[in-house]
Amino acid sequence: MNYIYKITNLINNKIYIGVHKTNNVDDNYMGSGKHLKYAQKKYSIENFKKEILEYFDTYNDALDKERLIVNEEFILRKDTYNIRIGGRGGNISKDDVIRGAIAGGQSYKEKVKSLSGPDLDRYKERMSEQSALGVSAFNKKYEENNGVWWKNGFKDKTHTDESLSKMRGKRPHASGEASSQFGKCWVTKDNINRKIKKDDLDSYLSDGWIKGRILK
Repeated sequence: MNYIYKITNLINNKIYIGVHKTNNVDDNYMGSGKHLKYAQKKYSIENFKKEILEYFDTYNDALDKERLIVNEEFILRKDTYNIRIGGRGGNISKDDVIRGAIAGGQSYKEKVKSLSGPDLDRYKERMSEQSALGVSAFNKKYEENNGVWWKNGFKDKTHTDESLSKMRGKRPHASGEASSQFGKCWVTKDNINRKIKKDDLDSYLSDGWIKGRILK
């Protein structure tokens, strides 16, 4: 038995579309999406409703239909939990790769290896942000901002050849004590970023600051 299903959060009306193959239509399957599972844990599974949208003779037929529904436009909507293009195939955007890799998708982590320049920089910045905030706080920020955090950074911006060369590390940089950044680090508190001397880090941490920087 193969079918496409929709799961709806009854509290905020966000949805998830997926494909399931089973021998028991009453197997209580409630999806496996990363952000969907996070939401089900947050809101409680009782606040989610599942609907079977269509049955198919083969699993591949179901995947083909899912690919038509869960496209790039769909996953970028504010009211969906889907984080990857449906059908387990098709073209995947670089933003989709970055977001999927940060969410923990193994296939996306492999695709990250193909990123370069501003796309790779954006991925590293988001990973640094997740490290600074912690996974739970990072995911919470993602949800509270309706899933738009990955649009920050370099998206929709253009760069000169010189600036791209710099970002790709083609220009030599000072290192060690010769660097202007030597002995400094970022801290954040109440959505405020501040660069401080590492010698002062302990005093900032004791005052509620967190090591790392929030990208705005």
